[in-house]
Amino acid sequence: APVRMGPPAAFSSVVVGLSVILGSLRNTRRLASAGGALTTTIAILSLIGYIYQSDPLFAVPRLTTVALQTSVMLLTLGLALMASVPDLAPARFLLGPSASAAMIRRILPATIVIPVFLGWARDLGQDAGLFDSAFGTAILVLTLIFVQAGLLLWAAGAVSRQEAETEREAEKFALLFHKASYAVSLSTLDGGVIVDVNDAFARTFGLRREEAIGRTAHEIGLVRDTAGAAPFVEQFGRERSLSDVELSLETPRGTRVFLSNASVIEFGGKPHLLATLQDITERKAGEEALRESAVALQEADRMKDEFLATLSHELRTPLTSIVGWAHLLLNGDLDERERQMAIQAIGSSARAQTELVEDVLDVSRIVTGKMRIARRDVNLANIVEMAVGALRPAAEAKRISVAVSIDGSLPRYFVDPERMQQVVWNLLSNAIKFSPHETSIDVELRGGADGAFIVVTDRGRGIDPGFMPHVFERFRQEDSSSSRPHSGLGIGLALTKDLVELHGGTISVESQLGRGSRFTVHLPPPADVPLPESEHPSTLTA
Repeated sequence: APVRMGPPAAFSSVVVGLSVILGSLRNTRRLASAGGALTTTIAILSLIGYIYQSDPLFAVPRLTTVALQTSVMLLTLGLALMASVPDLAPARFLLGPSASAAMIRRILPATIVIPVFLGWARDLGQDAGLFDSAFGTAILVLTLIFVQAGLLLWAAGAVSRQEAETEREAEKFALLFHKASYAVSLSTLDGGVIVDVNDAFARTFGLRREEAIGRTAHEIGLVRDTAGAAPFVEQFGRERSLSDVELSLETPRGTRVFLSNASVIEFGGKPHLLATLQDITERKAGEEALRESAVALQEADRMKDEFLATLSHELRTPLTSIVGWAHLLLNGDLDERERQMAIQAIGSSARAQTELVEDVLDVSRIVTGKMRIARRDVNLANIVEMAVGALRPAAEAKRISVAVSIDGSLPRYFVDPERMQQVVWNLLSNAIKFSPHETSIDVELRGGADGAFIVVTDRGRGIDPGFMPHVFERFRQEDSSSSRPHSGLGIGLALTKDLVELHGGTISVESQLGRGSRFTVHLPPPADVPLPESEHPSTLTA
């Protein structure tokens, strides 16, 4: 009848539509598979009725009939619905890699087709009068027994081969799993419960395999910061895999960095998470060291350029004075007083150049290990007084008072007097250079049980806190611009530190912006200074 459909076909169509909707939702996917099975059952019943020409199924068309083409369509839709959820029964049993799935795939088609065919053949034989109903039933049963037995034997061979292949794969997996040189774990996909770990995993995290199995990574203490691992969990949930992800995990050796890879595998007929962990802590440290070295090289290159620019500027200033006064002397345009001024200016500029060159040479000698230290028994008080006396005119020119305090009870020290005088001279010269006019500087020499201390304190601007870690670095200046108010190469304090350390001592600095700086040189007691056995006691080489 046009525009009409029998109840079975209409009911099946409604089931198909609902199953499609339910299959798209996470919590109702199982109902889609059930709907597919129900639709398939109705379609098979209808098709068997057509094959056997069973009148009772079609005696009342308005209630029971399903058109042949509709039955075929419903059968196809039912099978498609079950296949649309391959991780649920019955599709999981049919499509899985297990031995039972292989047996079902072999037996099921024949189990459906052969009984239908035998029943149809029996009906034809009875209709032709070849045998009666009882004999037909006996023949049908006997034939089904032989056919089912044959199918079972055929399926058993397939199962045996599948099990052998599964065992080989399991052995291969176990060999790779347990002999891997890096940590490997197998855990459930839902909940992350550890199913197994290899020996490398147990060694890495200081556990026995039995202690890890049945627990989560958080429970065995691998992960402390669960919030930090959340992005990786989210990524895995989205992509179902992780590739070369760096994770920080806890080990008996502390927090270590691991390169992690993870993927989903079938294990025991269920999806599991296989994860590998490779310790790359040392590699990361090496990479970080390389990055720091690259930064240091860039900084050293920048400092070298600044030093060369500063050196050329510092050398050019006295050289310009020498050339200028020498030119005037050669021209004979100066009177006697001016000639004396020219000679003094040339001498002063030459001495300034000599000091610059000597500082550079001293740094070179220290870097190359060729600095010679000529030690003698000396009185440190004489060294301090000579350095102060040499720089007192420079201090008086800025109206800076220099207060000297000396402990007269100090014993004689075994040092290089010229180099120690250079140390005091550098510290006092720096104090004068960076002190404002009409201020004061304190120079103190005191002793104690742990040695001698030379302390130089000024009331200048002080040192910026950000520059404090670099005070004693070579070629570093707080202000390295060409317009800086003070001259210098930025090597005086570095050279001072090297000279002090060559004598077995230390140097430190304290400073506050606006309140000046205090440099302290500590020399250990004479008996505590080790001397190289291969050197003469009065002449040492750095």
